Amino acid sequence: MAAPAPKAAAFTPLKRLAGLAELPEAERALLEQLNSIRLDLARLQAPPVVTELKTSDYLAGEDETVRYAPNGASTLLLPKPRIENRGRRVTVLLESVARGALTVQCVGGLVNGAASQAVALVCRIDFVCDGAAGWRSEVAPGAVPLTALAAQANDTIVANLSGASAVPTATTVATVASRLRGVGLTVASGRLLPRQRPRAAQVRDFLLSGNAASGSIGALGWNLLGTGTPAYARANATQMGSSGRGALSTSAAANDRSVLALGETETRDITIASDVTLLQCAWNHDNNLTNKRVFFGLMGTLATEPSAAVDCLGVYYDSAVDAHYQIIARASSVGSPTITTASVPANTAELMTIYQSAAGTYQFYSGNTLIGTISSGVPTAAMNVGFRLETLTTAAKTVNLGYFGIEATAAGAFDDDAFLEV
Repeated sequence: MAAPAPKAAAFTPLKRLAGLAELPEAERALLEQLNSIRLDLARLQAPPVVTELKTSDYLAGEDETVRYAPNGASTLLLPKPRIENRGRRVTVLLESVARGALTVQCVGGLVNGAASQAVALVCRIDFVCDGAAGWRSEVAPGAVPLTALAAQANDTIVANLSGASAVPTATTVATVASRLRGVGLTVASGRLLPRQRPRAAQVRDFLLSGNAASGSIGALGWNLLGTGTPAYARANATQMGSSGRGALSTSAAANDRSVLALGETETRDITIASDVTLLQCAWNHDNNLTNKRVFFGLMGTLATEPSAAVDCLGVYYDSAVDAHYQIIARASSVGSPTITTASVPANTAELMTIYQSAAGTYQFYSGNTLIGTISSGVPTAAMNVGFRLETLTTAAKTVNLGYFGIEATAAGAFDDDAFLEV
């Protein structure tokens, strides 16, 4: 059943016009026109009638805004065209077409000159009655994307997240509530509500500042650790576009390692994997790809080779194993590396990215190319963050570094920003 059209409660028709008492026919004609204009104005000033989300067939009323997410093929019927509703409109907010398209028809008339109009894109369409033949849309269906629907779209979003086949109930809301951690929403009595959201810290280091001494490298004061004689040198230190602003090198004894870590020791705990949304670095392996092992990511102790680590999550290259990148997650000494199809390039700058695309799922990128995904066996223990370089021969090895970035939740920190919620 259609919702009632908005009423202009303040509108009262005029019955007399001063000075026209002796000209009744002229007064009647002018009153008819003036009252019609005043009625149209009152209607325009009335608040819009917005329906609840519709998922099946529905008969719309004039001046109604209809929210739609068809659950299977659905038909929206527009009112019968007549002279009294000429210029009246029906606005359709099509919020989802994941489960079916919408067909728009008119009772006793046409839609855009045809018997029906199919709409299969998320969009907003305004239909205006011509008072005779039917209704016409002011814009072509799908031409105006529906980019925002504020809070009214909540139920459709939750239905899609939970896989529900209809408008969600308290049960389906609860199903996805755990996925909403950190996005400013929670669930209470089956409804979504704003919540305090954990504050995400974004930290970047372009390695333009600091010096080569441990504890003062880059803007973050990286620590230079390892065995033998670890070395870090500033190169191209003032060139913002360089991928080799710093060079991390080992000494020349077999299995000497150089570590650049946020922790002041190789075993210092910095963060946990579940709190990390994004981890990035820009590096360049120079022209020497032989007899070296390079790791970037999180590791319980950066003193350990990745495939033997107790806990780790990251990307690495091991020339003794393969010429391609490997990705790895180990938890409590369980987990094996996966060899990707991405070859390690010589003397080429790369942006490496580890992105938590969903809770517990980590995607690994080289540039814009997805090279692998890990969604199981991710460690829950706190780990260090940094780079690990190891020589597998009696020669020094180098990796060039140009950027580091991390986005992570600061444990225990919250912003009370519910006032920002729609």
